[in-house]
Amino acid sequence: LQSRRFPFFELAPVNFDKAGNSFADVPVTCVTAGCGYLWIGDEDGFMHCMNSSFCISSFRAHLLPVRHCVQAKNADLLVTVGADEPYDEKLCVWNTRKWSLTSKTSHPVCCRTVKAAPPDKQAGEVTCVEVAENLETVLLGHSTGLVQLIMGDLSSDRHCRRLILHEFSSPVTGLSFFSTRKTKQKATGGQPLAEEINGSSRSRIARRKPLNSSTNLAADSSLSGSNDDVNAAAGFGPLYQAIVFASSEDTLESILLGKKCEPVRKTTLDKFGCRPNCSRLIFDVENSVPHMFIMAHKDAVYFYESEARGPCYALEGDKRGLYAYKSYLIAIKVNSLGPKASSPAPAIAFPNAHSRVTILEYKNKFIAGEFAIPWVHSIITDWGGLFALCIERGPSGSAVRIFELIEKDAQSKLDSLFAKKNFNLALAVARSENFGGEELAHIHRRCADHLFRRMTVFRTRSQKKEALIVTATETVGTQHFLPGSVVYPDVSVKVTKDIRHIRQKGV
Repeated sequence: LQSRRFPFFELAPVNFDKAGNSFADVPVTCVTAGCGYLWIGDEDGFMHCMNSSFCISSFRAHLLPVRHCVQAKNADLLVTVGADEPYDEKLCVWNTRKWSLTSKTSHPVCCRTVKAAPPDKQAGEVTCVEVAENLETVLLGHSTGLVQLIMGDLSSDRHCRRLILHEFSSPVTGLSFFSTRKTKQKATGGQPLAEEINGSSRSRIARRKPLNSSTNLAADSSLSGSNDDVNAAAGFGPLYQAIVFASSEDTLESILLGKKCEPVRKTTLDKFGCRPNCSRLIFDVENSVPHMFIMAHKDAVYFYESEARGPCYALEGDKRGLYAYKSYLIAIKVNSLGPKASSPAPAIAFPNAHSRVTILEYKNKFIAGEFAIPWVHSIITDWGGLFALCIERGPSGSAVRIFELIEKDAQSKLDSLFAKKNFNLALAVARSENFGGEELAHIHRRCADHLFRRMTVFRTRSQKKEALIVTATETVGTQHFLPGSVVYPDVSVKVTKDIRHIRQKGV
């Protein structure tokens, strides 16, 4: 990947002076985006909303700092996690549909409030939140390693059901949830069922043996049983099935849920984890369905299916954030000043003045851009483009800046690939951009013209080299050209011709 770098993005600062200094001085704690809005939570318990016109409005969500915020997909619901009293975190759901940004007195309606900690366990602080697209499932990860599932309609304050899905030995750093559907009847001959993900069917493919799934089933008596029992509970009869990916600082787990969302099977996908905000679920761009779970480690970015690890891409660096945008993965990396080898490496603060943003195109496997952007806090992908939110913390407070990562148009991408004679990659990029047959034919013609010119040049050079060798062999043995001085300029010239000329000379 390091040798496949192309400038597909440009960096430009965003001027939001119209928003005033009230936004630039916000002590940011969390960020989310969706439905055309950018949401920022701060240390004073306020949520700030900005639209694409940089119009800002704020409301108080909690009395103490807002720790987490998530904009629900395809719904005007905002989920926040904070506290009104110490050690009493609550999850609040805000309906923003009828809230006007121009209003200075009104605020969104809080349609649901739930205590974050389960009533019978010491869960610790919430470290990550995941809201399912069905708006009926919320996943909470805690500092004690507890993974909690809360079931209930988010838009109404009704009774909710809690389940403890897993307990890690270290804090939970990432959670992802997606559902699948299966046909009602089993296929004949012992064949696996056709699997549908959000309505799009695909056949199961052969996967390598999971790292530790059987051990996990045996270790938990409530999950142990034969394969038939597991398959029956996993939903071969029912239509609904869900999978949860949960990462901690030292482990990655895949949890298969049954029809009542109880854990049916647990699979240890890897014996290493990731930092907070360094794992997420990526979606198939063409079909808009869940594709794979990705996790950024210090040496690479790893891809996972529900039962096994998939491919990985080498991308070194201390990563503090991983995001998905179209067919790109965006990684935030921080660099230290490099202490001496004899001294231990100090903990690197984040945001960091030496941070970098790397954009990886994972389908065609190349680096689409890399920028040195100081104090990057997060990448915003659901605000009509790709943006980097930077928070510079200093003695006098924090300063907020936003940079836009502007993707070049398709023709500019192709021109940069043509300039480096990467026609195969140009064809792959054109197909990913949904080019028509005429555009693809034009790329094929340019590739053919390039190959024809190369062949013409190659033939001309070969003829010149053959003539040079003939001239050299004719002078072998003379005072100007000794036998040991014959040098072949190119191995591509046929050796038989060289030997024939030398034998004719009688050397």
